[in-house]
Amino acid sequence: MNNKTKYEARGWLKYSMQDDYSEGCDPETATCADGKELFSADTIPELIYKLMSFAGTLDENAVEVNACGEVGQINIQVQENGDGYTPTTTEIEDWKQNKVHLWQCDYSYLVERVTREAVTISEDWSK
Repeated sequence: MNNKTKYEARGWLKYSMQDDYSEGCDPETATCADGKELFSADTIPELIYKLMSFAGTLDENAVEVNACGEVGQINIQVQENGDGYTPTTTEIEDWKQNKVHLWQCDYSYLVERVTREAVTISEDWSK
């Protein structure tokens, strides 16, 4: 039997606030969402890149490891438009002129090392 070790993040939590260019984030607009997606990879860097892609960024500076002092917690901070997508260049320029609001979003994941191994099942398993 071969053991197979992988790194996984089961689910995610997204915390977001409306971000006004002049005034900053408004805590009264805070929202929270979560999902149950499973992210899996053979290495930690590969997994973090998958998490970054899910959050909509390629910016390694957006990643905080062991966030909030929690071992294995990854936070990724991104900016999104009202539809939950990476803002376009035009949307960013409009935001800077206070024509639109964007959202400051933190995606949080807990990374775990998982080792799985097949088990031998007895022929008389029902007894």
